[in-house]
Amino acid sequence: MAQATASQLESRLTQASFRLSKLEQTNNESSPSSNENSNASSELYQRARNAQGQLERLEITHSLLPLLQSLLGTVGGNGNVDGASLIEQIALGTRTCTHLASLLHSHNQVIATISLSNWNAIQDWYISLHDSTRQSALFIFRKWMKLSCFPEEGGCAAFKRMLTSKCEADAIALQENEEGVMNELQIQEWKEVSKCLIELQVVYDAFLSLQQQQSAALPIQRRFDMIDEICRPIADRLRYHFLEETAILKNEETNNPSDSSRSVERLPEWLLRYLRETSDKLLDAVGGLHAFIENVVTSVACRDNLHRENDEIDDSISFDHVLQPLVSLYIHPSTYCLREIARMARHALRSKSYFTHPDVVGRDAKPMVARTAIDQLFLFDAFIQDKIIDGRGSEVPKLVDIFLVSNKGLFQWWINEELNGALVTLRSCGNATLLSFRKSKDDTDTENFDKCTESIVQPPLLPPIGELFVSLIHSLHLKSNFFSNRHSQQLVISNIIGTVSSEYLDMVHAESTLLRKQLLSRSKSNGIPSDNELTMNMMRWIGIVNGTHIASAMIHSCNGENNDVMERIAVSLERMRDAIVEDLASAFIETLIMERAKFASYTMRCPFLLTQTTLDRHHRGQRESSLSSNLHLSIDLNDSYHVLSMAVLACRASLSIVEDMSALQNNLNRNSLGFSTTQMLSYGAHAIEEALSISISQKLLDIAIDPQGMTPEIQLAGSQQFRCDATNIVNLFSKSSGSNGTGPLERVIAASNLMSISQTKLVHLRKTLYDLSLSHDRPLFTGGNDEGEDKGVYRLEVESFYRDERLVMEAESMLGAMGFHALALEEALSIINRRV
Repeated sequence: MAQATASQLESRLTQASFRLSKLEQTNNESSPSSNENSNASSELYQRARNAQGQLERLEITHSLLPLLQSLLGTVGGNGNVDGASLIEQIALGTRTCTHLASLLHSHNQVIATISLSNWNAIQDWYISLHDSTRQSALFIFRKWMKLSCFPEEGGCAAFKRMLTSKCEADAIALQENEEGVMNELQIQEWKEVSKCLIELQVVYDAFLSLQQQQSAALPIQRRFDMIDEICRPIADRLRYHFLEETAILKNEETNNPSDSSRSVERLPEWLLRYLRETSDKLLDAVGGLHAFIENVVTSVACRDNLHRENDEIDDSISFDHVLQPLVSLYIHPSTYCLREIARMARHALRSKSYFTHPDVVGRDAKPMVARTAIDQLFLFDAFIQDKIIDGRGSEVPKLVDIFLVSNKGLFQWWINEELNGALVTLRSCGNATLLSFRKSKDDTDTENFDKCTESIVQPPLLPPIGELFVSLIHSLHLKSNFFSNRHSQQLVISNIIGTVSSEYLDMVHAESTLLRKQLLSRSKSNGIPSDNELTMNMMRWIGIVNGTHIASAMIHSCNGENNDVMERIAVSLERMRDAIVEDLASAFIETLIMERAKFASYTMRCPFLLTQTTLDRHHRGQRESSLSSNLHLSIDLNDSYHVLSMAVLACRASLSIVEDMSALQNNLNRNSLGFSTTQMLSYGAHAIEEALSISISQKLLDIAIDPQGMTPEIQLAGSQQFRCDATNIVNLFSKSSGSNGTGPLERVIAASNLMSISQTKLVHLRKTLYDLSLSHDRPLFTGGNDEGEDKGVYRLEVESFYRDERLVMEAESMLGAMGFHALALEEALSIINRRV
């Protein structure tokens, strides 16, 4: 009925306003006698306005009647002012505040000037009632907090039980402490007051956000009363223990100034350790507070919707669409507590002027004091950031930004100290490593080296210098990430990480140079190291490669923001790693194998070997019987084969150690840096073995393909011996071959097999390829067999195949079907043309 009357009045008001404007328009065009009609319309318009204001006052009064009736009924039922009645009054005041806020929001859209005073009076009533109820609720909440001895373990346990208790019928065990006992009834009263505090807070923030139209920004920075009260006991204890002067006064009474200085020096350690320990207990206690707040907000929204259904109020202006999104705008209780803890630490250090104190940064102060204090700041910030779960870490102040970055002089001093400390530690470890390398070789008699190495511990797969460098870079990068300012991060990366990485590269180069010198030293007359010397040397090479590879992978994984300096450091480490492997392969193959193991003499003999029609199969000292025939390894390859086998065995031994580690620690293969430990530690052995296989395979390929033209023709007997030699050498690396059938090892096998193909297959293959190339007009010569049957032997030109791509594809397909797909067409034709 009230809504219908309001719509009728609105229609009449619109008509009167239209008639009034019409009369005012014709007033200037008509005679003065028309003023009487204009006055009548104005009077009618004013009466309509007064009627609308009276109707709005009636609507507000009508909405207040249920609330006033419920208040009169409740107050008349019980008027006592003891503890129980105070809880009831707080609950009643909270519900009244929620009803008033909802009512004010409902009538705010249609309020008129004539009824504005009534609306303001209700708003004043709401604000006054909210403040008084809030103060009473805070008083009771502090009472129960004090009774529970929060934040002691017993108080935290009682707070957790309060959050998780569902009803008064729950069987809650008594909790005794030094000051009193909290029984079931007290726990429930504590919970009721907590609900009232949350409801008062959320409804008041929602009301203000609706009034100011800032619901998306206002509640984020507002204080949360309940969590402030939770943090209050911690602040009181911190103020008593760390901000009062009682401890200093006691030290002055004892006339011992060193005690006062010591208390100042260790202030960050004691303060931040206390806050970390307290934070763990606090976060455990408030773990269920977020769900508790959501339940309270849901119950408030449901109660508001029920009131609106009873009062027949439009749902388009409901409180529900504001309360529910409001919960997500509040900081998570755990993050809120961490923010307050960080602010307490900031306040305590500022109050003591710690980083400007003469005992800390004065001329006579010890540098270790300031460094230890700054390390405590990093530890505390790391602790805080690890505990944040809602992604709002930017709202928690960082102590390193406040006390370190803001002080330019202190920040530059810290950078220099960090750099010097890292360099001293790295150089000390590097010198110790170099000394151990020299001692294991120089201080031991050559004749007794094999006996002494039996008692020497096997070199680690990751040398100490590599492990130390990875730890230093990881620690420095984590510290740089704590700075909110990107410029500060860049200073740490360029000044500290870049310099330390450059020093590490120099040390790795020095180690590799020493190992190369030891590898090529002439400990024996033939210049070939003993088996133990070679194994130990190869294991150390593997460790250096592993360390450099892990360092580059770690920097790549840390470079989440694509930092140019970090990327250049990682690329430099990768290039150093590849250069070390290449240097080892070059020294091992070119000097140790080719020169001292006499593989060069074998390559010089191969052109004569391949032209031999018959072979003497009764040489002395031959070994490694071939699987396909009774041929043996050439006698001049014995030393080369042995040295290569020892190098490969060293690589296999390191891989075996990695596999054993992976089996024992299968659940720890993935580390905190984000990559597999097994893959990292096995990289050096794989890389060195692959480099050696590529180098020695290239030597064998040069013999088979003959790019210099030293072997104009190939005989079957000589090619079979070469296949035996190549197969035995390639089999050393066959287990680690992962080139998908087209690598150097496979090319050597394919070339040797093609060289030693039977005469019948050779003739058939040559004829087929010749027919495919359509080159019938260029026969080279005509030969005959023992029976006098002639057959044509033609030279195959590669240019005749490349006239059409289909010819190339057909020829390569034909060679692949016979098992020679690893060879290029030019290489295969070169061997076929030279085979007799």
